[in-house]
Amino acid sequence: MRVDRRVLHAALVELLRVTPARAATPALEMVHLHASSDILTLTTTDLKQRLSCQLPAEGDLDVCVHCKLLSQVIKPEGRGDTGAVEIYQDDEKISVLADGMTSHLRITPASDFPAGLSSKKDKPWELLGMWPAVPLKDALDFVLPAASTDESRPP
Repeated sequence: MRVDRRVLHAALVELLRVTPARAATPALEMVHLHASSDILTLTTTDLKQRLSCQLPAEGDLDVCVHCKLLSQVIKPEGRGDTGAVEIYQDDEKISVLADGMTSHLRITPASDFPAGLSSKKDKPWELLGMWPAVPLKDALDFVLPAASTDESRPP
């Protein structure tokens, strides 16, 4: 699989917000990488919340790998570090090729990743709509002062 280095690193940094630093089970420290049809989907969860993102990529892949380690391996060193990262799956590891160096990371099967949340009707969650970032930020900035910090008055 081949994917843009900076875009993948930025996505992993955002996914690390959901990934617990010290999880009770190793599967919660993992990111699920699923690439097919020129789309790479990255998913992580802490069992309370789930975060996914999709990136353009070439090739196929379906594994779970330690999120923080992968982020550190592909982290760009400076502004000149652009280009692609190549990730190949071996038996029990992936090989990550970046800057002419190959790093090997252990993987777990995709089936070990915690199952997704579902609604009351047992249908997967789906996107209902999207807002552009600036109007959403403006709307949140407008209503945020009205939110109480008193625990008896939840926002």
